[in-house]
Parts: sequence; structure tokens; C-alpha cells
Amino acid sequence: MRTVDDGDYVVGTALSGSMALDIDGLSGVVGNNTNIQIYNKNNTSAQIWSFSYGDDGYYSIINPETGKALDVKGAGVTNGTNVQLYSRNNTCAQKWQIVKNDDETYSIISACSGLALDVAGARTTNGTNVQICEWGNTNNAQKWILLPVRRS
Repeated sequence: MRTVDDGDYVVGTALSGSMALDIDGLSGVVGNNTNIQIYNKNNTSAQIWSFSYGDDGYYSIINPETGKALDVKGAGVTNGTNVQLYSRNNTCAQKWQIVKNDDETYSIISACSGLALDVAGARTTNGTNVQICEWGNTNNAQKWILLPVRRS
């Protein structure tokens, strides 16, 4: 079900209003398997994500700077599987369900496993890893705030 409009967003974590989903070390050419982390919001292209709803009922989440997708490593289905940047391949590893929570945040759920995008250990330090984990935690590690971005 379509829950957010297609477009570009900074994906903030509900753990801290100053942190966002970020590509580790984005500068120039970024290869496959580049890690996804949270980092202080910094208005760089490493923190812009383009959401697009597909005919299959799932969203793809692409970084416009690289053209690469938010991806579950190896299409993993277990708690703690890493989330990375990877060339688009239209597999379940790159398809996401976006669920609106009662508190106006969103949960981002992997199509492969039903596991949620999760900030490891609910930490709020720069470089904290992003993974997938069993959905339903009551803490904010799995809650995301979508902030629309207007690009020129």
C-alpha cells in the first residue's frame, strides 16, 4: 500500500532529531557493499534518498547521487543482517514496505524477511551501523522520520 509520496527525503531516526540515514564515506565513486550508517544531518548527497512506489506494492529507495539502492546484504533474512548500498537489481533485497506508525514516524520493512530497518543497539553516535531486525521493538531504533527534500 502506498503510504508516502514518491520523491526525495532525508531519512531521520526517531532516536535523535540530529541524525539521519547516511552512506558511509560518500565521496566520488561508491562501490557495491558500501555500508549504511546513521550520521549527523549534514545536507550532503550521502543523506538523500529517493522513494519510488512500484507496481508490485513495494518501494525502492535509491540514493540519487550514486544511482544505487538501499539493499539488505545477500537478501538476508536474519536479525543483524547488514544494510548496504548496491547496484539496482530489482530483487527483494531492494524492496521495502513503508508502514506509517501512530506517532507519525515510519517503519521500513524488508520485502525479503519482514524485518525492519534498525539502528544497531539504538545508539546515536556517528557511524552507528544500520541493519535489519525483528519488527516490533517499542524503542525508536526502528522508527524513521521522512523529511521531504527539494532538489534544484
